[in-house]
Amino acid sequence: MKTTGIALAAAVLAIAACGGSDAPTAASCADSWNADANAKQQATLAGVAAVDVLVGDKYRVGTWPKSEQKVNVTDGFGQAKGRDAVVNKGSCIVLLPDSTMGQMVFVETGDKWGFIARQKATFPKAALKSIAGARFAEPDVLGKLKLEGGEAE
Repeated sequence: MKTTGIALAAAVLAIAACGGSDAPTAASCADSWNADANAKQQATLAGVAAVDVLVGDKYRVGTWPKSEQKVNVTDGFGQAKGRDAVVNKGSCIVLLPDSTMGQMVFVETGDKWGFIARQKATFPKAALKSIAGARFAEPDVLGKLKLEGGEAE
């Protein structure tokens, strides 16, 4: 019995060391995205979808698997000047379909979401190639996301 308790404690510690269930998933990222506190970015997503610049239809929700990346994010579509932010390993990402304006992505930086849509921004292309644990999602008219079943990749 004593050996079983030690093995169980070691397993719990190993899971905790690896992030356990606290590690973000597509589902937890969608929950964060859909939170009332993120209404501004949801409205941005709804606006982007409404202006007919998207040429694809596959939205993907996942996480950033690489080391921290410095980015410049805005709070809305068409804003030229943004704020500096950091995307940490495991941060949530909402990758928009291809568009006539280039690749666009929303990223969670700390407790706030930001939007990257500038032509010269390199992060959206990196996210397209690197998004981890991605699942397809469909936005509603308010910009909230509903995950589709199954894995995207």
